[in-house]
Amino acid sequence: MEDTTLSLSAENAWLAFNNGKFEKQSSSSFNPGFTTSYYWLVAETDSSATEAMFLEIGSAQINEILFYEVVNNQPVPRYTTGDHLPFSSRPIPSVNFTFPLEKTSRHYLIRINKHNESLQLTYRTRPALKFFEESTELNMTLGIMTGAIVLMLIFGVFLFAITKELVYLFYILYIAAGWMYVWANQ
Repeated sequence: MEDTTLSLSAENAWLAFNNGKFEKQSSSSFNPGFTTSYYWLVAETDSSATEAMFLEIGSAQINEILFYEVVNNQPVPRYTTGDHLPFSSRPIPSVNFTFPLEKTSRHYLIRINKHNESLQLTYRTRPALKFFEESTELNMTLGIMTGAIVLMLIFGVFLFAITKELVYLFYILYIAAGWMYVWANQ
């Protein structure tokens, strides 16, 4: 649900959900483009799930996320995070915003603040074990690639030291800048 007033409280957003004012999403992505609004999402969990689940919001450039757990039909604030807040504000340290979902709660209310910017939002729930397996695999791949890049940098330094050709120095800077971008993104 779009909040064009930027002033909707969590209680009023939950009331709007109960009154059918939210639009059900049929895909795991939402792209309103440039927006001057806040967006409210409701995540509904599967009560038959036996394992721990995470909600992953797959856009790391969201200014602020307010995450509420609905307890006794009332939204209770659980997390405040975003890319304008310290990384330690994220409940689970990961590139994307990842939130643990309690087995006892059926609904979660999330306010997305990306107003005056372009919003492209993806979201999915998945088992915590699968999340950690994928994170471990990604970290191992990045580690192997970092080793290969370091070898390329050492080789470039070696070539520059032997030949004194400026092109090898530019090559070193090019590789280092590209890899710093990859690490900054992670």
